[in-house]
Amino acid sequence: MVLQCKVFRLLFIVLALLSVTLLARDPRGSGFIFVEEPLNPRLTAMGGAGTAVGAGGFSYYNPAQPFFTGVPYVSVEFGQISGDLNKGGAETAIITSRWFAGLNFSTQTIDFQTATERGPGEMDSQQGTLAALTLGTIRDDFALALALNGLQDRIGYSNTYHALSASAGIAYRVIPGRLNFGAAGFHAGRNRSSMNDSLGITRFVRAGVSYEERVREIPFTVAADVVYRDETAEFLFPVGVEVRPLPMLAIRAGKRIGHPTDVFSAGVGLDTDNLSFDVSFVTTKLVRDYGMKWSAGVSYYLRPRPTTHEFKPMEIKADYSNGQKEQIEETLTIERQEKPVRAEIHLEEADESVEAEEKSVQKMQEKTLEAPTDLQTDEFEAAKSEYEEER
Repeated sequence: MVLQCKVFRLLFIVLALLSVTLLARDPRGSGFIFVEEPLNPRLTAMGGAGTAVGAGGFSYYNPAQPFFTGVPYVSVEFGQISGDLNKGGAETAIITSRWFAGLNFSTQTIDFQTATERGPGEMDSQQGTLAALTLGTIRDDFALALALNGLQDRIGYSNTYHALSASAGIAYRVIPGRLNFGAAGFHAGRNRSSMNDSLGITRFVRAGVSYEERVREIPFTVAADVVYRDETAEFLFPVGVEVRPLPMLAIRAGKRIGHPTDVFSAGVGLDTDNLSFDVSFVTTKLVRDYGMKWSAGVSYYLRPRPTTHEFKPMEIKADYSNGQKEQIEETLTIERQEKPVRAEIHLEEADESVEAEEKSVQKMQEKTLEAPTDLQTDEFEAAKSEYEEER
């Protein structure tokens, strides 16, 4: 019954996200296209399938994504999309047992030369910037988050577009440590321009799952998403896989099925308990021209990250009252605290028992030495009889 309620709640929220995004569909031309470029080298290498994977890039994948990460972190990334179009960003998140918060900043810039009737003109640039703040609440294996996004798209030095949008997402550990589910809707909001014209914000809805398992002690992760883009009414199907043949080495591959230019993605990662370095490469094709996008990033985690199967297994939960629950937790806490003391007492009792046994054996040996043997007793009786006969 509880599981059915959770499933219905998930379906309701997903439908709500989809409805809000579609109802907010903007008929104007779409701008701020930089928000459609995947973030985080790890997930980019996995084809951009990150709605239900614990990694960075919540402003693109899922505002509730820090819930899957599980530990506070700080990360930076940089890369090149094509030609002189560069990108960079930074992200941090704080996660507790009841809530989490995250901050993301990403930007894309390109320098180009203008042209006039007289020939080449001055150098100019275009820059797109996004700053996102997410806040979420956690209830057991479920999390819900809301993100506020500030966007700026500057074209040259004469025209700048600003926008403020909202995104929402959910995260659910269906089977803790193995199967995750996530869903999110992005960029419902308004914008304004420094000129009289204005551009709409590309809105999209995504949902996805990830599954972790071990085969011959080698952990791997498989992820798959479904993305709907409202402006073109098109679907994308990002899929990816990550395999860890060594504890410190991760090999990744993926593809954004349905994307017009991305062909295939791959990458590697080097991890320690608290630090990770990731790179990704994406092969692109535009008509007959092939290209390469790349990105690299470094992440620092305040605590060692949970790996495959380190989350608590599913348990059959009984319905307890608040008083009974507090009493059980207090009893467990006292037992955990008393375990070392009980161990010391058992050791002391064992030492005393051994010492007493050694003393008992020593006394028995002394008595044995003092007591006459049977042979000595017979000789004494024979000598006594001879003495009496002589007398």
